[in-house]
Amino acid sequence: MTAQVTLEHLFTRTARAFGVRPSDMRQRRAIPKVQDARLAFCRLAVLAGAGEVAVGQKLARDTKFVREAVWNAGARFDADRDFAEAYQEIEIECVAETGVSARTLYPLPVDADPRAIAERLIDSPREAMRVGTADLATLGAAFLALDDEITLLRAEIAALRTPLFKMDLSNGQITKIEDPRREPIGAAVG
Repeated sequence: MTAQVTLEHLFTRTARAFGVRPSDMRQRRAIPKVQDARLAFCRLAVLAGAGEVAVGQKLARDTKFVREAVWNAGARFDADRDFAEAYQEIEIECVAETGVSARTLYPLPVDADPRAIAERLIDSPREAMRVGTADLATLGAAFLALDDEITLLRAEIAALRTPLFKMDLSNGQITKIEDPRREPIGAAVG
């Protein structure tokens, strides 16, 4: 059994990552932050296997918008560092959460990401009364497990980004950095 992030979960997580409300993403306004969130959501959802119709319905848009958004998001990812960082953060969180879910058999939330559930507890006393104790226990366990998983993923990504060369400023020479995970060139092949 593999854990999968639902479309609603991805929708709320994308809105949070770009600093907008989910309801803003459904409106027709062309606010740059909202437009970035729409583009990222379309690309993430389609690449995760969601259909263009379902993605379009989530945004109150047609399939033509979704197809164009997927391509535009790819171009923005290559050209805009801030967009790329927010996009990658969403991907890392979703990968981490599904990994934790599959490993610990903790069920992923169906309607929203854990942070959205936590925000329901804080934002409105009326909404807080609707959250059960089992949800609170699951939310706490999920948060702790996810926090550890994200820390490990970030460490792995940082290790992959180490430069292959370094500049010695005292004499202006470039030196190759040996990667301890790789076998040295010329090592015996068995």
